[in-house]
Amino acid sequence: MRISIRKDDPGYHHLACKCKVLLDSKEAKGCFTADEENGEAHCFVIDDKGLYVMNNNQTKIKEIVLHGKVEIVIPDDAQARWCANER
Repeated sequence: MRISIRKDDPGYHHLACKCKVLLDSKEAKGCFTADEENGEAHCFVIDDKGLYVMNNNQTKIKEIVLHGKVEIVIPDDAQARWCANER
C-alpha cells in the first residue's frame, strides 16, 4: 500500500494524516508519503530539537527518502472510513 498527504501523489488519501508510518519497526516522524512495496518513507527532515529543517533558501522544509521495511498503520477510528472510501 502507498499513502500520501500530497494531493498530487497517486497514494493520496484524505485520511493519510491519521496514519502512523513505521520504518524498521520505529515511527518515521515527519512522514508525508509512505510506500510499503517499495520500502520508502518520504519524510521532512527534523532536527534533534524536533524542529523542521529548512533548505538553504529558507523557503521549503528539507525532505529525505528513507529506505527499509515500511509498515502503514491505520488507526481504528479511521479504519471504517478508510475502507468505505476504497470501494
